[in-house]
Amino acid sequence: MRKMTLVGGMFVFVCAFLLAGASTSCAKAEPNKSKVEKEAPLFDGWEKLDIASRTAVKTRAPDESLKIIFKTDIPVKKKEKKLLKKAGVVVGAVINQIVTGSIRAGDMAGLAKLGFVVRIELAQKLGLK
Repeated sequence: MRKMTLVGGMFVFVCAFLLAGASTSCAKAEPNKSKVEKEAPLFDGWEKLDIASRTAVKTRAPDESLKIIFKTDIPVKKKEKKLLKKAGVVVGAVINQIVTGSIRAGDMAGLAKLGFVVRIELAQKLGLK
C-alpha cells in the first residue's frame, strides 16, 4: 500500500511538472520582445561611431577634445584633409585610409556626415606586452 502511495505521488508530481512546463512553453510561444531597444541616432552618420565614441559624444562637454582613429573608403589626400579640417578634425597620422587625430565632442557630427568616412572609434592607449 505504501509503495502504491509513493508511485501515485510520483505520478502526480511528474504530471504537475509536465503541465507546468507546457504552460511556460505556451507563454514563450508569444513573440519575443527585445529587452534592448535600439537607441535613436543623434545625427546623420551616428551608426559610424563605436560605442565608446557614442558615449563620449553623449556625456562629455561639447568643447572637450577627443582622440580618435577613423577609416575612410578612399585614400586621404589634400582634398580630404581640407574637408576633415573644415569638419573640426585636427589630423594626426594618415596611413592610406586610416587616420588618427583629435576632434571636439561637439564636432563629431560633422565628421560622421562626411561621405568618405566609414568608421569612427575613440582612440585607446595600448601597452606593450
